[in-house]
Amino acid sequence: MRRIYPFLMLAALLVGEAFDRAQPSEPQQVIAGARTADDERPVKIIVADDRAYAPFSFLDPTGQPRGIAVDLWKLWSQKTGVAVEFRLLEWDAALAAVREGQADVVGGLFRTPQRDEVFDFTQPYYTITTGLFFHPQIHGVQEFDDLSGFTVGVVKGDSAEEWIREKYPQIRLELYPDTERLVKAMQSGAIKVFVSDTHIARFYLAKLDSDNGIREADSFVSVNPQYAAVIKGNRSLLTVIQRGFDQISEQEKRTVVATWTGRPVFSPASSTIFRTTLAGIAATLVLLLLWNIQLRRKVARATHDLRQRNADLERSERNYREIFDATSDMIFCMTPKMDGFWT
Repeated sequence: MRRIYPFLMLAALLVGEAFDRAQPSEPQQVIAGARTADDERPVKIIVADDRAYAPFSFLDPTGQPRGIAVDLWKLWSQKTGVAVEFRLLEWDAALAAVREGQADVVGGLFRTPQRDEVFDFTQPYYTITTGLFFHPQIHGVQEFDDLSGFTVGVVKGDSAEEWIREKYPQIRLELYPDTERLVKAMQSGAIKVFVSDTHIARFYLAKLDSDNGIREADSFVSVNPQYAAVIKGNRSLLTVIQRGFDQISEQEKRTVVATWTGRPVFSPASSTIFRTTLAGIAATLVLLLLWNIQLRRKVARATHDLRQRNADLERSERNYREIFDATSDMIFCMTPKMDGFWT
């Protein structure tokens, strides 16, 4: 009888497990940045970025995310199979969204000491220059030390704000939510100087049809690598993001950038052909010039010889004339006769 008990207990366990499997399970909620059960990659990530940072990231008139960074992230999504949701906000709010867990990634930013305390960064994927722009009535601006007494406009939360506060604490700053409003403030005369990433400032100066002669300093304030970043400590997501960017070739990056910045009128290949052709034409012209010089010299020598011969002939003819004119005697023609006399 005791031997039957183990079999009865085993049967009860099997029935209980089968009953549990038959019960409907609760649906699993998939959130941005969460991992699936069968894959280490997240199903979707939320990328936060600046809404007025054209041509890198901005909202078009219909409210859709556009720009170089947006297209690069779309290409990243194609390479990895991870869906990307864009949240384009005012720049300071975009950084806060990742800090507070409302987004997974900052789409593109510069690396600074303060940001190193908050974020982990990918490898750089692009380079952007930062420039100094000033009103045409201001002269002699070459570096920041020349801006003493001026209020300088910057985008709130931008790396330029951190850099100026650290290096030039004596300079007064006026903060704006984005580059477009920064440029508008310059146009309206609210500020006379601003610091901005050069491509973005030039974009909005062109878009807003600025005709007040805003100048740009000859040298850049800085040349900055562009990174993506996650909240500090999220190394697993950082690895997934970096692996995705590693799959994007330099040619693919150049193609994306070219769709927004245009292509050069002369490609490197056509420029080489143009320079070679131009050099050939120049060499031909030089040869023609040398040949022409030689020909002129030959003609000059031949002309000189001809003139010399003509001069000799004229001189000889003149001598004969002088001899003939000077002879006043009669000239007799005498012939002998048969009888021995001359006639």
